[in-house]
This record gives sequence, structure tokens and C-alpha cells, in this order.
Amino acid sequence: MIISINLIPWRESDRIRRKKHFIMALIAGLVFSGIAVLGMQYVFNGWLDAQKARNNYLQKEISLLAKKVEDINKLKKEQKSIWDRVRVIEKLQQKRPLVVHIFTELARIIPEGIYITDLQEHGDIINIVGKSDSNNELSRFMRVINQANWLQKATLVEIKTQDSQLQRFSDFKLEIDVKESEEDDQIQIKKMR
Repeated sequence: MIISINLIPWRESDRIRRKKHFIMALIAGLVFSGIAVLGMQYVFNGWLDAQKARNNYLQKEISLLAKKVEDINKLKKEQKSIWDRVRVIEKLQQKRPLVVHIFTELARIIPEGIYITDLQEHGDIINIVGKSDSNNELSRFMRVINQANWLQKATLVEIKTQDSQLQRFSDFKLEIDVKESEEDDQIQIKKMR
């Protein structure tokens, strides 16, 4: 004799139970996934906020450094300006005795028959305007200038001859380069040491 057992209700109840477990697992998975997504979002937002805070800090530091660099550049410009002024003053101090040397040299080398009417200095060039009794005297004056200690390279710019009733004069213009003597250079070198 065969016993017949009806398993349909048990299978139905097992299917319902498995379906409930599946739905519970699905809901638990969704809830866990939701919690994980929210947790990750929270973590990522924290990282993002931390990175923003770092970026803001870096921006503030960069702006502070930019201001410092600007201040340094201003100081460098001021320093350069001061050094330029110091160099100009030093150059003037060095050239101060040069005028005395030049006038002494001119007084020593001007021959008779040469008369200076105007003398101007433009940097390292001296412009001399004057009168000469003869062209020979003017040539001699130019040769002596080229051999002088403080003057060099006399260049005749213009010469005009004027006849007057009493005497014949030549008006002339000379350009002369000023040089520093080797002795003066040695003094400057000693001062720098």
C-alpha cells in the first residue's frame, strides 16, 4: 500500500516563506545599499570639504605670498633706485676733482695766441669755443691736448677766419674727450679695497 501525501500545501507555504525571505533579503540589501551609498556620500563629502578647506588655505597662502613677492619687488626697485643714486653720487664725487685737473691742465697747455671764449662740459666731452691768432697755434694746441694727462682726442669741429682792421683772428670750436689718469684709477682702486 502506498501512502499518498499531499505536498502541495507544504510547497506553497515553502514558496511563500522563500518569497518572504527573498523580499526581506532584497529589502535588507536595498537598505544596506542605501546605507552604504549614504555612508559613501558622507565620506566623499567629508573628503570634498577637507579638500576645499585645503584649497582655501592654499589660496590664502598663495595670496599672502603674492603680496610678499609684490613687496619684495617694490623693495628691489627701491634698492635699485638707491644704488643708482649712490652710483651717481660716487661718480660725482670722483669727478669733483676732475674739473680742477682739467682747468689746471688747460691753463698749463694753452699757448699764447689762443683765447678761449666759451667752455662747456657735456658728460665726458668738453666743447671749447675760442679765437686763435694763427692756425699753427691752434694745431699746436690740439697736439698738446692729445698728449695731456686729463684730456685726449681733440677734434676740430669748426674754424672760421675773420679779418679785422687790427688783426686776423680765426674762430674755432673744439671737442675734447676727458680721460681719467692712471694715477686717479689707482687711487679709486685703493679706496675700494
